[in-house]
Amino acid sequence: NQFVSESILKTPAEQFEENKISTTAKQAGQEKDMPNLQKGANQQQAEQRQENKNYTSQSKNQILLGYFYNSQTYCYWDLDQVINGFLLITGSSGSGKTVTIKSIASRLQKKGYPLVIFDFHGDIDIPNVKTINLGFFGDFPKINPLELPSLDPLVGGPKGHIVKVIDQLSKAISGTLGHNQRATLSEALEEAYRRKGFDLMDPKTWSSDTPHFGDVLHILNSLDQSQATTGLINFLKPILEHPLFGGSPPLHIKDLVSRTYRFNLSKLGSEVTFVFIDTVLRRIFEHFKQMGPTSDDEKYRLFIVIDETKIFSKARGDIDDSNSILNILGTEARKYGIGLVLASQIMSHFGYELKANASAKLCLKLTTSIEAKENSRDLGISHEALLDITEPGIGFYKVSYDTRTRKIRILPETD
Repeated sequence: NQFVSESILKTPAEQFEENKISTTAKQAGQEKDMPNLQKGANQQQAEQRQENKNYTSQSKNQILLGYFYNSQTYCYWDLDQVINGFLLITGSSGSGKTVTIKSIASRLQKKGYPLVIFDFHGDIDIPNVKTINLGFFGDFPKINPLELPSLDPLVGGPKGHIVKVIDQLSKAISGTLGHNQRATLSEALEEAYRRKGFDLMDPKTWSSDTPHFGDVLHILNSLDQSQATTGLINFLKPILEHPLFGGSPPLHIKDLVSRTYRFNLSKLGSEVTFVFIDTVLRRIFEHFKQMGPTSDDEKYRLFIVIDETKIFSKARGDIDDSNSILNILGTEARKYGIGLVLASQIMSHFGYELKANASAKLCLKLTTSIEAKENSRDLGISHEALLDITEPGIGFYKVSYDTRTRKIRILPETD
């Protein structure tokens, strides 16, 4: 039989000698490979020591997150080691997201950083913060979206700003403005500026008193009430008539960014909330842009905290729109010293540029397989691992200076 082993045809003595030679050769081969195996083990140990050092270095800008899972070793978000102060947090209802945001915000404040907190549900209450409760009535500071961001003609003046305001209002009502309605709104906005003494083509007149949304609503109501105009008024009236967008006292951006403020948005409708946040974020960005890039001694000037970034999601247009203020901040805020702590249910609520640039991501407990799959791609772990999280305050953390995604337990901040 041609498949019979040759060892069957050998005597026991011959077989013993052959096995002895084979064993000696195998040992020699293993000894030859030992330096490479040892080198690989040494490299792995060195990488582990470096990763541990990343979490145990005494950086003055370490923001404590909690513990590594099943360990008493602290886990930090080290602002000195990351290229930017962008942290994205995801998690379902009941995942411990609010406690996590409060803890991080409180620790940032204790490090001396001013924060602007946009609190959708009224529950991010941390000590030593000036809280502004926004609503339809009340003596709260006002912001005027029609105020020109710059008097520089190269920026565009009133005409350029009108285009941005129309885009903002259209997104606020989920992009439901038609071409005729946008044209009508543009004419009403131009007329509002003219009535305040603006010549749209003469920069010398652009320092006149700025019109308010109320002026625009008055002009729209005075037009012939075609179907398009009536629909436009019905869409925009909750925004245009809201007292938050006109009058006094005005919201001064320079004062806003000098200390920690918390805006309680729980009494506002979603359309008004969107316009308010979008306007404030653009003003903050322009303020620091005019100050110029930060130096090595001043890496961070301000942190912006938003607990429901979903308001900027696909329901209000293209999530990857380069004109979206979150995407602008995601690509340019770092050099002007602006940090971001943004939270939502799933990673797809953040634009591609923002996700790609964020130096840190944290995913807490999720409830559905769809949510887990949405988040797993950006964290580099399986969606099954995310679904295995059953406790609030447990999550997976990925940061740019660590090669691995780590399971951690959030440590709540105590006053």
